[in-house]
Amino acid sequence: DQPGVRAGIVALDAATGEQRWYFDPDEGQDASGCVGIWSSPTVDLDRRLVFAGSANCTTAPDGWRDYSEAIFAIDLDTGRPRWHFQPRGPSNFDFDFAGAPNLFDVDQRAVVGLGGKDGVYYALDRETGELVWKVEASVPRAQNPNFSTGGFIGATAVADGVVVGGTAVDGPCPCLHGIDTATGALAWQQNAAAPTFAPSTIVNGVAFA
Repeated sequence: DQPGVRAGIVALDAATGEQRWYFDPDEGQDASGCVGIWSSPTVDLDRRLVFAGSANCTTAPDGWRDYSEAIFAIDLDTGRPRWHFQPRGPSNFDFDFAGAPNLFDVDQRAVVGLGGKDGVYYALDRETGELVWKVEASVPRAQNPNFSTGGFIGATAVADGVVVGGTAVDGPCPCLHGIDTATGALAWQQNAAAPTFAPSTIVNGVAFA
Protein backbone atom coordinates (compact mmCIF):
# COMPACT_ATOMS: atom_id res chain seq x y z
CA ASP A 1 0.00 0.00 0.00
CA GLN A 2 2.86 2.38 -0.81
CA PRO A 3 2.49 4.70 -3.82
CA GLY A 4 5.29 4.13 -6.33
CA VAL A 5 5.65 0.44 -5.41
CA ARG A 6 4.61 -1.93 -8.21
CA ALA A 7 2.24 -4.79 -7.39
CA GLY A 8 0.65 -7.63 -9.32
CA ILE A 9 0.77 -11.37 -10.04
CA VAL A 10 3.64 -13.16 -11.79
CA ALA A 11 3.49 -16.58 -13.45
CA LEU A 12 6.75 -18.52 -13.70
CA ASP A 13 7.53 -21.63 -15.70
CA ALA A 14 7.84 -24.41 -13.12
CA ALA A 15 10.59 -26.16 -15.07
CA THR A 16 12.83 -23.21 -15.89
CA GLY A 17 11.79 -20.35 -13.61
CA GLU A 18 11.31 -18.07 -16.61
CA GLN A 19 8.50 -15.55 -16.41
CA ARG A 20 5.49 -16.53 -18.52
CA TRP A 21 3.38 -13.44 -17.80
CA TYR A 22 2.87 -10.57 -15.41
CA PHE A 23 -0.54 -9.16 -14.53
CA ASP A 24 -0.36 -5.45 -13.78
CA PRO A 25 -3.46 -4.35 -11.82
CA ASP A 26 -2.44 -0.72 -12.38
CA GLU A 27 -3.02 -1.45 -16.09
CA GLY A 28 0.01 0.50 -17.27
CA GLN A 29 -0.60 3.55 -15.10
CA ASP A 30 1.84 4.82 -12.48
CA ALA A 31 2.27 2.46 -9.53
CA SER A 32 -0.56 3.50 -7.25
CA GLY A 33 0.18 1.40 -4.18
CA CYS A 34 -3.54 0.58 -4.28
CA VAL A 35 -3.57 -2.85 -5.94
CA GLY A 36 -1.43 -5.08 -3.71
CA ILE A 37 -2.15 -8.81 -3.55
CA TRP A 38 -1.20 -10.14 -0.14
CA SER A 39 -2.54 -13.68 -0.07
CA SER A 40 -2.49 -16.79 -2.23
CA PRO A 41 -4.42 -16.91 -5.49
CA THR A 42 -6.66 -19.86 -6.32
CA VAL A 43 -6.65 -21.68 -9.67
CA ASP A 44 -9.56 -23.30 -11.54
CA LEU A 45 -7.78 -25.66 -13.95
CA ASP A 46 -10.93 -26.62 -15.86
CA ARG A 47 -11.72 -22.99 -16.70
CA ARG A 48 -8.06 -21.90 -16.86
CA LEU A 49 -8.75 -19.05 -14.44
CA VAL A 50 -6.78 -17.55 -11.55
CA PHE A 51 -8.72 -15.82 -8.76
CA ALA A 52 -7.32 -13.37 -6.20
CA GLY A 53 -8.26 -10.47 -3.95
CA SER A 54 -6.53 -7.12 -3.65
CA ALA A 55 -5.53 -4.66 -0.97
CA ASN A 56 -6.69 -1.24 0.17
CA CYS A 57 -5.95 2.18 -1.32
CA THR A 58 -4.28 4.59 1.08
CA THR A 59 -4.53 7.43 -1.45
CA ALA A 60 -8.21 7.05 -2.36
CA PRO A 61 -9.86 8.54 -4.24
CA ASP A 62 -6.91 9.73 -6.36
CA GLY A 63 -5.05 6.41 -6.48
CA TRP A 64 -8.16 4.22 -6.70
CA ARG A 65 -8.08 1.66 -9.53
CA ASP A 66 -10.48 -0.93 -10.96
CA TYR A 67 -8.52 -3.55 -9.02
CA SER A 68 -8.44 -1.78 -5.64
CA GLU A 69 -10.27 -3.69 -2.87
CA ALA A 70 -11.46 -6.12 -5.54
CA ILE A 71 -11.97 -9.79 -6.27
CA PHE A 72 -10.82 -10.59 -9.79
CA ALA A 73 -10.15 -13.34 -12.34
CA ILE A 74 -7.30 -13.55 -14.85
CA ASP A 75 -6.51 -16.06 -17.59
CA LEU A 76 -4.16 -18.80 -16.39
CA ASP A 77 -2.38 -19.12 -19.74
CA THR A 78 -1.96 -15.45 -20.66
CA GLY A 79 -2.42 -13.37 -17.49
CA ARG A 80 -5.06 -11.25 -19.22
CA PRO A 81 -7.88 -9.99 -16.96
CA ARG A 82 -11.30 -11.58 -17.35
CA TRP A 83 -13.40 -9.67 -14.78
CA HIS A 84 -13.25 -7.77 -11.51
CA PHE A 85 -15.75 -7.18 -8.71
CA GLN A 86 -15.66 -4.24 -6.29
CA PRO A 87 -18.24 -4.10 -3.48
CA ARG A 88 -17.87 -0.32 -3.15
CA GLY A 89 -16.30 2.76 -4.63
CA PRO A 90 -13.23 4.64 -3.39
CA SER A 91 -12.83 4.71 0.39
CA ASN A 92 -10.24 4.92 3.15
CA PHE A 93 -11.86 2.21 5.28
CA ASP A 94 -9.20 -0.48 4.60
CA PHE A 95 -11.95 -2.96 3.71
CA ASP A 96 -9.75 -5.03 1.42
CA PHE A 97 -9.41 -8.75 0.64
CA ALA A 98 -6.70 -10.70 2.42
CA GLY A 99 -7.67 -14.39 2.18
CA ALA A 100 -7.37 -17.04 -0.52
CA PRO A 101 -10.56 -17.55 -2.60
CA ASN A 102 -12.68 -20.71 -2.20
CA LEU A 103 -14.17 -22.69 -5.11
CA PHE A 104 -17.55 -24.42 -4.77
CA ASP A 105 -20.86 -24.89 -6.60
CA VAL A 106 -24.29 -23.38 -5.97
CA ASP A 107 -27.08 -25.32 -7.72
CA GLN A 108 -24.54 -26.63 -10.25
CA ARG A 109 -23.26 -23.07 -10.83
CA ALA A 110 -19.52 -22.73 -10.34
CA VAL A 111 -18.74 -19.91 -7.92
CA VAL A 112 -15.71 -18.38 -6.24
CA GLY A 113 -16.05 -17.07 -2.69
CA LEU A 114 -13.95 -14.67 -0.64
CA GLY A 115 -14.45 -12.83 2.64
CA GLY A 116 -13.33 -9.24 3.13
CA LYS A 117 -12.24 -7.02 6.00
CA ASP A 118 -15.71 -5.49 5.81
CA GLY A 119 -16.93 -8.70 7.53
CA VAL A 120 -18.83 -9.78 4.41
CA TYR A 121 -18.33 -13.03 2.50
CA TYR A 122 -19.06 -12.76 -1.24
CA ALA A 123 -19.89 -15.60 -3.66
CA LEU A 124 -19.44 -14.74 -7.36
CA ASP A 125 -20.00 -16.55 -10.65
CA ARG A 126 -16.60 -17.87 -11.75
CA GLU A 127 -17.15 -17.08 -15.43
CA THR A 128 -18.61 -13.57 -15.14
CA GLY A 129 -17.91 -12.18 -11.66
CA GLU A 130 -21.65 -11.67 -11.11
CA LEU A 131 -22.67 -11.61 -7.43
CA VAL A 132 -24.53 -14.81 -6.49
CA TRP A 133 -24.96 -14.03 -2.78
CA LYS A 134 -23.30 -12.22 0.09
CA VAL A 135 -23.62 -12.39 3.87
CA GLU A 136 -22.39 -10.13 6.67
CA ALA A 137 -20.75 -12.37 9.27
CA SER A 138 -19.33 -9.61 11.46
CA VAL A 139 -19.79 -5.87 11.80
CA PRO A 140 -17.14 -3.84 9.93
CA ARG A 141 -15.05 -1.43 11.93
CA ALA A 142 -12.62 1.21 10.68
CA GLN A 143 -10.64 2.49 13.67
CA ASN A 144 -8.71 5.14 11.74
CA PRO A 145 -8.31 6.16 8.10
CA ASN A 146 -6.74 3.26 6.19
CA PHE A 147 -6.87 0.95 9.19
CA SER A 148 -9.62 -1.52 10.02
CA THR A 149 -10.08 -4.79 11.86
CA GLY A 150 -12.99 -7.06 12.52
CA GLY A 151 -13.51 -8.82 9.21
CA PHE A 152 -12.10 -11.84 7.39
CA ILE A 153 -8.30 -11.77 7.10
CA GLY A 154 -7.15 -15.41 7.26
CA ALA A 155 -8.23 -17.80 4.52
CA THR A 156 -11.58 -19.54 4.90
CA ALA A 157 -12.17 -23.25 4.24
CA VAL A 158 -15.04 -25.03 2.51
CA ALA A 159 -16.33 -28.60 2.80
CA ASP A 160 -19.65 -30.43 2.98
CA GLY A 161 -21.64 -27.38 1.92
CA VAL A 162 -20.21 -25.05 4.57
CA VAL A 163 -17.66 -22.23 4.40
CA VAL A 164 -15.83 -21.80 7.72
CA GLY A 165 -13.77 -18.75 8.63
CA GLY A 166 -12.76 -16.53 11.51
CA THR A 167 -12.92 -12.76 11.84
CA ALA A 168 -10.27 -10.61 13.40
CA VAL A 169 -9.16 -8.60 16.38
CA ASP A 170 -11.53 -6.31 18.32
CA GLY A 171 -14.55 -8.39 17.36
CA PRO A 172 -17.29 -8.08 18.25
CA CYS A 173 -17.61 -11.86 18.59
CA PRO A 174 -18.91 -14.47 17.75
CA CYS A 175 -15.75 -14.69 15.64
CA LEU A 176 -15.98 -18.10 13.98
CA HIS A 177 -18.62 -18.49 11.30
CA GLY A 178 -20.18 -21.28 9.25
CA ILE A 179 -21.89 -20.16 6.04
CA ASP A 180 -24.25 -22.31 3.96
CA THR A 181 -22.77 -22.46 0.45
CA ALA A 182 -26.18 -23.00 -1.21
CA THR A 183 -27.96 -19.97 0.24
CA GLY A 184 -25.35 -17.69 1.80
CA ALA A 185 -27.17 -17.89 5.11
CA LEU A 186 -25.22 -18.12 8.36
CA ALA A 187 -25.42 -21.82 9.27
CA TRP A 188 -23.86 -21.25 12.70
CA GLN A 189 -21.61 -18.93 14.67
CA GLN A 190 -19.26 -20.03 17.43
CA ASN A 191 -19.04 -17.99 20.63
CA ALA A 192 -16.02 -19.68 22.24
CA ALA A 193 -13.53 -18.92 19.45
CA ALA A 194 -11.61 -15.68 19.94
CA PRO A 195 -10.90 -13.07 17.24
CA THR A 196 -8.39 -14.46 14.76
CA PHE A 197 -6.17 -13.52 11.82
CA ALA A 198 -5.45 -17.19 11.14
CA PRO A 199 -6.68 -19.40 8.30
CA SER A 200 -9.22 -22.13 8.89
CA THR A 201 -9.23 -25.71 7.65
CA ILE A 202 -11.69 -28.60 7.63
CA VAL A 203 -10.69 -32.26 8.08
CA ASN A 204 -13.09 -35.20 8.38
CA GLY A 205 -16.04 -32.98 9.28
CA VAL A 206 -14.13 -30.98 11.92
CA ALA A 207 -13.24 -27.30 11.47
CA PHE A 208 -9.96 -25.97 12.91
CA ALA A 209 -8.96 -22.34 13.39
